[in-house]
Amino acid sequence: MGTAARVLLGAAGGLASAVAVTGSGLLLAVPLLSGPSALALAGGVTGMAVIVVSAGVTLRFARWCVLPLAGVQLALMMTAAVLLSDAVLDQRGEQVTAVIERVRARESVNTGQTSAVCDVRLPDGSTAELDGDGCRHAGPGDRLEVYQDPEGLVPPRHRTRITARQYAAALAAGAGAVTALGAWTGARAGSGARQQEEAHGGQRARDGQAGTAG
Repeated sequence: MGTAARVLLGAAGGLASAVAVTGSGLLLAVPLLSGPSALALAGGVTGMAVIVVSAGVTLRFARWCVLPLAGVQLALMMTAAVLLSDAVLDQRGEQVTAVIERVRARESVNTGQTSAVCDVRLPDGSTAELDGDGCRHAGPGDRLEVYQDPEGLVPPRHRTRITARQYAAALAAGAGAVTALGAWTGARAGSGARQQEEAHGGQRARDGQAGTAG
């Protein structure tokens, strides 16, 4: 197999892994939307398996690519998971006025920091839990503008952290980086194969000369 073919194969493998980890990230978003599920577990396991297999293949041909590739794949998977709700709300969310029913403090398990959380009632009569700056200086009875998904796929938020266009651009950039690293790995594999062939050819030539001289 020539170097060009290996480059194409590497790029195809990189693109396939990018699609796989992005899909895994979307499955990981399930517990953020509706609570823990087997789909989220399957997404996490699949995503990590893809990263490990990619690292093993890359390690054979381009060792310096292993950490960047794994880092980009992990970032791509987490971006797809964590920011999905923001992208959905930016794309089709409706801004509605919610009424705060209760404000309470919640301590983060990871950082130990305390943040304000408020329970609000939406115009359709449903309730939701919000956190962020909007709850910090508010009290029961206050009104708060929130973004609500009319289809109910993602929970309401006080504000979105990213637009749908930025979300798509981030995923495309991550997929492009993984594809490029895959292509580079393929190029390195082709170069290594060519060097091995040249070395074997040279060795056969030397063996032939030695046999003739003998």
